[in-house]
Amino acid sequence: MNFKASILAASVALVLAGCNDDESTTSVNPTTPTYGEAFTGKFVDAAVEGLFYKTSSGTTGITDAEGSFNAREGETVTFFIGGENGIKIGAASGRGIITPFEGAGKYNSALNTAILLQTLDKMAGGDATGMLTVPEELRSMNDPRIAKLLSNVVLSSKDSVENFLTAMGASEIVDEETALAHMTSVLDSSEYKRGDDKAISDFALDNGKVVRFISSSLTVANTPDGAESLFIHADKTLTEEEFNDTRGMTTMLFKFESDGVTTLAGTNDYYSSSDVNAHFKTILLDKSKELQTDEKDTWESIPDFGPLACADTATGCTSLTLNALTDDMRDDNTDNSGSEDWQREIQSGFYDPITGVHTVARKKIKCTSADETSCNGRTTTYMDFYYTTNSKSEDRYVDFVGDWVETSVCENGDIAKLNFAFDSKGLTMSGTECSSDGGDTSAEPIETEAHDYAALASIDYWWFNQAGRESKATLTELNSGVLFCDDNNYIPGSSCSKQFVIKWEYQPAGKAWDEGILTRYKYKMDGTLDSRQVMQKVKS
Repeated sequence: MNFKASILAASVALVLAGCNDDESTTSVNPTTPTYGEAFTGKFVDAAVEGLFYKTSSGTTGITDAEGSFNAREGETVTFFIGGENGIKIGAASGRGIITPFEGAGKYNSALNTAILLQTLDKMAGGDATGMLTVPEELRSMNDPRIAKLLSNVVLSSKDSVENFLTAMGASEIVDEETALAHMTSVLDSSEYKRGDDKAISDFALDNGKVVRFISSSLTVANTPDGAESLFIHADKTLTEEEFNDTRGMTTMLFKFESDGVTTLAGTNDYYSSSDVNAHFKTILLDKSKELQTDEKDTWESIPDFGPLACADTATGCTSLTLNALTDDMRDDNTDNSGSEDWQREIQSGFYDPITGVHTVARKKIKCTSADETSCNGRTTTYMDFYYTTNSKSEDRYVDFVGDWVETSVCENGDIAKLNFAFDSKGLTMSGTECSSDGGDTSAEPIETEAHDYAALASIDYWWFNQAGRESKATLTELNSGVLFCDDNNYIPGSSCSKQFVIKWEYQPAGKAWDEGILTRYKYKMDGTLDSRQVMQKVKS
């Protein structure tokens, strides 16, 4: 079985070779969600015509000249280029307006999607200013050449998107600044209101809830156009004790109250960073620096970011105030020394009323002055999540129990579908994958295999098998970079001959958070992409 073409890395076959696969996994009876009233929404970077979409209940269609799609309240809508078996450009809980940011979640993926859509529109004869059109030949995977090109597109990589557009014959590719300016002008217009003015109760004052803020550094480059390095947030080559002491991301715990903001004990934004090589950097938590006692601050002394910028206003936080794309110059110096630390910060915030999660995708560029033209220094992308729980000891999870599917286009045009059935004990894999005996790959059946959560957790699926939540993962865990060893029978803390970095990405969708797109990138230590898998839950 060619595990490198599946969601499980080759290491699974090695690590699990000695596992007892005789235990049968019980089937999970799917539940039938109930959805609300029908509505018509729009996918916009200007209105985008020609995207295939599919909702949780199975409704499908093509976005029209207004960018319109049909769904029901509470459904998740997934968007594709190339038809149902094409590339997924994003999934989001259904709402009136969905942009590349809501769909992709991450800054690089969203901007590269905008570059892709705007350039395709130019290729179709448009001017990338009004309605954007996906060309007819990219609305299905019927052409084997186009299918092969599309299947290799990695939206998180600008080089990948540009290579695809060049292969498609684009004479001029829209650059990032132009794509950003286009999206900003569209989303600033009154035509596309992203949300409403109803106060969000989760971020209201004195409601007793704990606001969890998770922040992750994703990529860094020496200049805006420089080669990016990826951040690693968990190191599976450390001993188990060291791994558990350093894994995770910046997490801050707040209570919003009339007389100020309480930062709760357990908050931690301290970490150590070091270069692995030119392509990867570790950014590991220092758990000894966790806040030990609660601290109270006035609203005036708190930086204005996310819900902290609107919770104490007369209207409170609304989706209209949170759903904003901004491009600002700011002085980040906070030591009152009089020196300046100018940064250009581009942020897109988007609140999902179904998940209750506010996400911010952002990019910071180091500048030498308050003049935007001086911004040519260190460039970092981040991802932030804000959501509430009833207490600081609680968290919210994505439960993997249910059926997930990965769809791939083989070189001969076949559609391969791998099925991942998770239950209370572990994973059962079945279906087809792209395989080859020397010629073009084609869809071939795999032998059904079952693996328990302990075996999965021993490699880079590190969130599984934790006490009381064996099948569940946090948003922190599903948006992390992990360094792991692919040696057979590897002992953590020892030397390793086959290291890889796995980058996980997940944007929650649906009431239970489990309807988003999970992407797994496997990188070699020289920075090249070894494989990529995209999977999504189809039923629970």
